[in-house]
Formats: sequence, C-alpha cells, structure tokens
Amino acid sequence: MSEFEQKIRQKLITEQHYYRYLQRYNYLLESMEKAKIGVKRPYMGPFLELAYEKLCFDYTVGEPITSLIPYMENIIQYTNQSLVIVNEDGEKVWQESQVTIDVYNKMAEKELLPNLLGLCILFERTDWLETIVSAISPIDDEITIDVLIAMKIPDYPITDEKSPGIFSFRRPLLKAILATTEKETLKHLDDYLNRWYKGMKRLVGEYIDSHLYQGTDICGFFGYWAFDAAAVAYLKNIDDSSLYKYLYYPKDMVSYAHSKRDCK
Repeated sequence: MSEFEQKIRQKLITEQHYYRYLQRYNYLLESMEKAKIGVKRPYMGPFLELAYEKLCFDYTVGEPITSLIPYMENIIQYTNQSLVIVNEDGEKVWQESQVTIDVYNKMAEKELLPNLLGLCILFERTDWLETIVSAISPIDDEITIDVLIAMKIPDYPITDEKSPGIFSFRRPLLKAILATTEKETLKHLDDYLNRWYKGMKRLVGEYIDSHLYQGTDICGFFGYWAFDAAAVAYLKNIDDSSLYKYLYYPKDMVSYAHSKRDCK
C-alpha cells in the first residue's frame, strides 16, 4: 500500500485525481480572483462553495484536521461579505422581481448547509454557527435543519411544516436528535447513514457518483461526508464505533471534537 493510500480517509479517491483536483482548484481560485478585480461589491458565494469543497477534499485525502480551520474561517468571512450584499440589495430585488436572494437556503443548499452546521458544531464554534444561521433564508423551513440548529441554539424556531418528500431520507436524523437513549440515537443514525447516499443522489444529482469519473478533466470529486450525522453523535456523546462501517461517516472529525473537548 502506497503512502497516499495509507493517508487518505476515503478510499474512493485516487492519487491521480489528487493532483488533477489541486490543478483544478488552483485554476478556479485564480480565475475567480481575477474576475472580481475592479468589482465594487463582488458576491462571494462561489468563493464560499470552493472553500467548502477544498475543506472536504483536504479531509478526504487525510490532511490534519487543524489545517481545515482556515477554510472554515474563510467560509465565515465570505458568508459575512455575502450577507452584507443580501441585506443591502434584497429588498430592492424583491420589489423589482418578487424574487428573494439569500446566502443559504434550507431547501436549496442540500448538502452544503447541513454539513457546514455540522462542522461548526464539531469545531465547537458557536460564533461560526450563529453567522451561518444569520445568513439562512427565512422563507423556507426544513425541520431537521431547524432541530439540528436548536441543539446548540435552544431558542431557534422550529417549523411545524412537514418537509418535502425529497428530504425524507433525513427523517432518521431528526429522530436521532430527538431520541432519549443512546440505543435509539444509534439506531436512527445508522438508518440515516444507510439512506444518506441514495438520498443525496436524489438531491444533488450528478455530484454523487462523481468519483466514477476520476481521471477526466471535468471531475470535481472532493469526497462524500455526512458531517451533520457526526455532529449529532458528538453532541449526544455516544459510542459511535458501530457507524464506522459507513465510508462517508467522518469518524476522525468526531474523535478530534472529543479530544478538544476533553482538553478543556
């Protein structure tokens, strides 16, 4: 087994793709930086998404978890910058076209939002979490995301609306959060992770299964991770070893969170 194969956290990624992805990332970042030169108020959403992808990629290929923190800091910075534009322009856009603009949307973000919430929790950064939450659109509600937020922000309002069927794979995560025993929590987290891949495939389409196209210039695979499930396991302080069988369960992130908490 090569050094690369020993280091990576998700065995789907190839060493060839590792170098292709870095080239692609550097090209995109340079292009985006050039594109915003001279723009008075550039919208930072694309930078935010690229930082999230690079964070996931670095976690996937086995980089130290502490090296992910600057990407989260950038995400928070981009969120704040985007929120300024949304707050300043949102009312005008609504009046002109009856269309809302936002930084995060519970219905539209699919993977990005629940995973960013999970990462904020795992890094024990309530300030980051509050920034993300402040940038969520108030128009749409999704109960599982509401309840996940409420685990750290107890007064966060929880919707009474039933989630659309396409989000049904998240119901076990909701049940895991609401469970009162470790056995129940593990049962529901196992169910959620068992459904996660197929559920995400319905939500994000072509990205899921993108690992099959490694070796091509168009492949943007950066790893598949359920940081939201990891955050619940961490906050519930359960023995999550039975969940290690799922290759998209970020067990190292949970171990890191516990080690940081134990040091306090």
